[in-house]
Amino acid sequence: MKIYHLVRSQKLPITQDVAWAFFANPANLLQLTPPWAKMSDESPDKPKQIYSGQLQILHMQVPMGLPGHWLAMITHVEEPEYFIDVQQSGPFRFWHHRHQIIPIEGGVEVRDTIQYAMPFGFLGTIAHNLFVRNQLQELFDYRHHVLEDFFGAFHSAS
Repeated sequence: MKIYHLVRSQKLPITQDVAWAFFANPANLLQLTPPWAKMSDESPDKPKQIYSGQLQILHMQVPMGLPGHWLAMITHVEEPEYFIDVQQSGPFRFWHHRHQIIPIEGGVEVRDTIQYAMPFGFLGTIAHNLFVRNQLQELFDYRHHVLEDFFGAFHSAS
């Protein structure tokens, strides 16, 4: 099984507590997801803040316009530093996503570290190379713009 890695980072001019309040609220996930993904949250439990053991049931459009369901579990929460979600079932063979909020001078660095594997053997590898990798990049590009519009652009102190 080939494991792919995606690391995306963004600096925001907010405190760690403000960042945590935003990212730890499951309702904000939909704001950070591009419209083309057509994501909806079908979770019966809709807490205001994530917790270890929480399940999220998401419905979205996956590559080639096919509908897909994603069951993810929040496995680790270290407030206000990071949390981890892991796919229980869904479009990937494996998915592990660490969301970090790192204090820096003038704000925070929000870092997403994702390890994932594709299903379907060599067909999954082809799909990854043709469109999955690009769609994940587009998703995080969209997220970057939404966060900058919402919190403002980061300007270094120097």
